[in-house]
Amino acid sequence: MEAKSSSPLRPRVWSLPAGRHGLARELVSGSQRERLLYGVMMAAAELGYAATTVADVLERAGVSRKTFYQHFTDKLECFLAAHEVGRDAMMAAVFAVIEQPLADPVAQLRAVNLAYLCAVADEPAFAKAFFIEIYAAGPEARDRRVECRRQLADLLRLWHSSLPGRHPEYRPVPASAFDAAMGAADTLATDYLRAHPADGLAALEPDISYAILAVLGLPEAAAAL
Repeated sequence: MEAKSSSPLRPRVWSLPAGRHGLARELVSGSQRERLLYGVMMAAAELGYAATTVADVLERAGVSRKTFYQHFTDKLECFLAAHEVGRDAMMAAVFAVIEQPLADPVAQLRAVNLAYLCAVADEPAFAKAFFIEIYAAGPEARDRRVECRRQLADLLRLWHSSLPGRHPEYRPVPASAFDAAMGAADTLATDYLRAHPADGLAALEPDISYAILAVLGLPEAAAAL
């Protein structure tokens, strides 16, 4: 067996021995599913979601059409499953930083933003597929994208609620401000990815942190970036 990558977004095992190999059914099925998820992500990033066919996914995953339909009913189901895996990986990167709090709340916010951007930058195909191509995949896919942004807005709300007594600029803001802040951050990242390679995404952290701080009424903290 050939190990492909330790990344949560890439297949842990890329190829299995031919013929009778005696491997557990669960291992074989799990490898096939991971390869299909990675294949649909790669195809959508390279060709665009609308132009991607099941055959394109199979070519990149190295599995049969029969195997595809044992796991998924169609391209959209495969794409949404890949989005879920990618979303969970990105959120894990965020929580890893949240679980190591910093005394300076602005530094904590910036560290979280940087961790998220670096996690996305490490997977260029994911970045393009799920920041840009997801909007071509229909209303259910767009709803998943919006839900991911809402989860990040909820984390931002929790961060903001920790500011009293920790930051002199704290003041209450409308509930809509958190959605607006994450909307601004999302737009900055998406617009960047439309024009630039994903590997430079981390350089956007100061701009994204500035936008969030400004929307949440912390202008001096924003200006200090």
